Amino acid sequence: MLPIEKKNQLLKIDIPYSMGIMNAHSKNTENPWHGDVNILNAMFVGSLIKGRLFLELLGLKLNHARLDIKSGGNDIRIEELGGTRVVISDLSADQIEILRKFLISTNKHEAHLTVVDHDNLEHIKPAFELINILLKKHLPM
Repeated sequence: MLPIEKKNQLLKIDIPYSMGIMNAHSKNTENPWHGDVNILNAMFVGSLIKGRLFLELLGLKLNHARLDIKSGGNDIRIEELGGTRVVISDLSADQIEILRKFLISTNKHEAHLTVVDHDNLEHIKPAFELINILLKKHLPM
C-alpha cells in the first residue's frame, strides 16, 4: 500500500512534472525552433522516456514488437494512485499501432544503441496526444 503522502506527492508534483517533460518537445516545436538544437534534442529524449514511463504506468508495454499488458515488478501501479489500467481491447487498431510504433521507436532511440530511421517518426506526436488522453481518462488528478 502506497502511503498517502507519497500518493499525494506523485499526483500533485511528480506526475505533472513528468507530463511537462513529456509534452515539452511537442509544445516547443509548434513553431520553428531557433534555440540550441541540443536543448531541442534533450526535450525529445525526455519526451520519449516520460511517454514510455506513462504507458507502463497505464499498464502497457512492448512484448516481442506487440503491445501487451504489463504485470509484476515493483513499479508503482496506477491502481495505487486511484486509477485504472488501460484495457487493450478498448483501444482501436489505429491507437494500438500508434502506441506500438512509439514504444519501438523509444526503445531504438533511447534504450538500445541501434540504427534509427529519423525520417520515420510521424507517429510520435499522435502517441503523445493519445498518452495524454489516456492519462486523463485513467488517472484521477
